[in-house]
Amino acid sequence: MVFLIESNLNLNTFMKNLLLILALSLFSVQSFAGPCPDGSEPIKSISADGTYFVYNCGGQSSSEPGSVLVKASEINFPGKFYTTEISACKAVVPVTFSSNSSINFVKGLIGYDWHADHSANSNSMNVYHQNITEPINMFMAATHNAIGNDNQANIKIATKLLIDLAKTDTLYDSIGFIEVKNKPGCYANGDINSPCWYHEYQFASNVFSNYMITALWLKDELSAQEFEIVDKYIKKMYKKFLQPIELHKEEKGFYAMANGGTSILAYASWTNDKELAAEEIDHRFKEMDRLFYEDGYINNNSFRGYRGQWYHSYGLDIALGYVYIAELWGAEIPEKLQNKLVKAAEVVNLAIIDWDKFKSRKYDGNQSNAIEDPSNAIKHTHQYAIALDTLMKIVTGLELENDPVYLQKRRYQIGKSYGIDELIGFPPNCTLEALKTETEQAINSSKTTQTSETLKVTTSDSDPTVSKVIEVIQGDKFIVEIAEPHELAGTNINLNLRNIDAPDAVRSCPKQLELGIKVKDTVAQKLSDASSIKLKNFRKTSKAVIAEVIVDGKDLGTELIGKGFASDEFGYWKAYFCSALTAMTSGHANSRKGNFDKAIFWYERAIFLDPDYDKSTMTYRLSELYSAKGDNDKSIDYLKQSANLGYMQAEEDLGSAFMNGRGVKKDTSEAKYWLKKAHEHGSKNAEDICGCEF
Repeated sequence: MVFLIESNLNLNTFMKNLLLILALSLFSVQSFAGPCPDGSEPIKSISADGTYFVYNCGGQSSSEPGSVLVKASEINFPGKFYTTEISACKAVVPVTFSSNSSINFVKGLIGYDWHADHSANSNSMNVYHQNITEPINMFMAATHNAIGNDNQANIKIATKLLIDLAKTDTLYDSIGFIEVKNKPGCYANGDINSPCWYHEYQFASNVFSNYMITALWLKDELSAQEFEIVDKYIKKMYKKFLQPIELHKEEKGFYAMANGGTSILAYASWTNDKELAAEEIDHRFKEMDRLFYEDGYINNNSFRGYRGQWYHSYGLDIALGYVYIAELWGAEIPEKLQNKLVKAAEVVNLAIIDWDKFKSRKYDGNQSNAIEDPSNAIKHTHQYAIALDTLMKIVTGLELENDPVYLQKRRYQIGKSYGIDELIGFPPNCTLEALKTETEQAINSSKTTQTSETLKVTTSDSDPTVSKVIEVIQGDKFIVEIAEPHELAGTNINLNLRNIDAPDAVRSCPKQLELGIKVKDTVAQKLSDASSIKLKNFRKTSKAVIAEVIVDGKDLGTELIGKGFASDEFGYWKAYFCSALTAMTSGHANSRKGNFDKAIFWYERAIFLDPDYDKSTMTYRLSELYSAKGDNDKSIDYLKQSANLGYMQAEEDLGSAFMNGRGVKKDTSEAKYWLKKAHEHGSKNAEDICGCEF
């Protein structure tokens, strides 16, 4: 039996007074007359987003009545939470514990006072949590990379950090679930600037959950004594932050960690408690079935005003992540719930292509946390849902529509989360299904490239026809005539190849001009000899027509790429031939995206173009990348190059490597030499690593 009380009911004065009398006479805690079946008083708890209180009858399962959906005998823990074995994965940003900067960043979380931070800097609408979420994300990513590449030295560092976080009871002093019940809800009195105590609890709980998942990854590496330390901390934290919400019935909304369900699963796996896992999955499936509507909209999430799209995609990402884990562990997704998830994915796409239609869906309940001020609108898919496209494809079979704002913001978020989806505690793009899809795409791409010479492109009479090539400016830019009766018909029309970057043949550095002129001459001859030139997938701008150019049934752009005469990366040739800065920038961009091989290519190309341009930084980055790929020899080689060039962080890392025998033979004398250098160049950690004073 559940009672819901909200502060801003839309009633007239008479009805408010009447409701107050009824509430006082029937539901007062002091004079409660036992409306629960067992005569007990209701238990006060708080909603998933902290904006209202709910009252549940004690001792009563909050799951909807009905048959048990999941049995303990069906549960099989995979060992690493989301997989049976962690493999090297490009989707995780290549951070490693070979760098002391990474180690120190994670150390910043040890014993961190999140309560003081949250009280000073956050409110109901905006919560600034990066001081605890970013270090745990880096910890997870660097640990994942260490295990995936079987880097034993870095695995030992990850294990030590895991233990240090436990020894200091990190985040235990944050507000717990029981304490939150005695605080006002978020948006108290309709004020967006009011404190939201639930946020403090929620983020502490989420970070702890990610700690548990990392502990699962490292469990096999722990000694009996180390396991005891971590186990004691996990059980202590669970009791304060998660045990009170076991089988909790949420009246509104689906939020981080599946309203705590994913966190409970992590604990069940850690303690090997199949009964708890089955009970949690059974309960959560029923909760999801209740909170997700038949048309795919999500209770509360989808109806948060000008941020409805944002929170809908947020909720779906979390639901899909939970369902993925449940199914992996042996649970069967009920057909009705599966259909609702498919519909919810369709609603995500609807919001992208027709936001007004998405928002037109009415909600008949009270929505105290809706954002009604257009100036606070967020009209894009939630950037924290970094692998929503992957999860949609795996769980629902649907492709995510193109959302340019989301894709742009997601790139930045991946850099902050290091490729870990912090809403669900694991990297979906490293699942076996995602890795298999990536491999298949690479194979298909290779096959396409190999056979591109023979592929024919079908054209029709309705496609515009180039009747005359007036001038070839360079390999991807021409001046042409287009024949009547097409709408593009005319003369002296600028025509550019779509999504193709050919080397500049007009104004550039000598090396690019040399290739550019060669490509220009090759294209000019091909167009001169052509019997048919058609345009497909065209669009007209104020300056040019941009299109795929089909020459005698073959795509000109594809042929140029296949011969190495063009690229599908804009700005490729300037970076390749002319500018070390541009090449280095491409290296940075690909490194942030987790494209290890491309990042290495561009950093090495930058050094080739100008050996004196910031070589100390680039050799250090190359050392990190090769370490993430498991190539210790190249990593140490580049680390030594960077240190010899006076790069402080490289000196510190190299000294640490010699001190601990990490990747090199242990040599205390060599370690002290490099650590002294680092100290002289401003390192604050060199003396601590050395255990001496300089």
